[in-house]
Amino acid sequence: MKWMSSRAACLTLCFLAPAGPGLESAGSQDSVQRSGAPRGELLKAQKLVEAQSFKEAISLLRGTVRRHPADAGARLMLGTALALLPRRSEALEELGAAIRLRPDFAPGHHALGLALARFVEPERARQAFEKAVDLDPRFAQAHVDLALVLV
Repeated sequence: MKWMSSRAACLTLCFLAPAGPGLESAGSQDSVQRSGAPRGELLKAQKLVEAQSFKEAISLLRGTVRRHPADAGARLMLGTALALLPRRSEALEELGAAIRLRPDFAPGHHALGLALARFVEPERARQAFEKAVDLDPRFAQAHVDLALVLV
């Protein structure tokens, strides 16, 4: 399941993308309830993940999560960066925390599915992708990733 590593930018971008056609329910800032994490910190972490500077991104995001433990978006990004190292248990813990904070947030379930696919857990990945699709039927990438994990 090599496609996970190329998906890091998609995860952070779908979370931080400005509202636009088809993005309103797939992670625009307006659809995410924040608990105070500065947008600048999240954007900096996003750039670090895109540059594959995962350890730096993790360090920044751990600080953000420490200051803003109820911020599902920061936890989603931290879990994503941890999954890309790969640090399985830590990644699943943070992604699970993000989902517990925002159980209705399709990108959280999608991110969990990507991490589970990376950790070669196709059945659990399928379940996470299906949940993302159920929550947001217009979340095209969740449909694509569900199809890929079924192949």
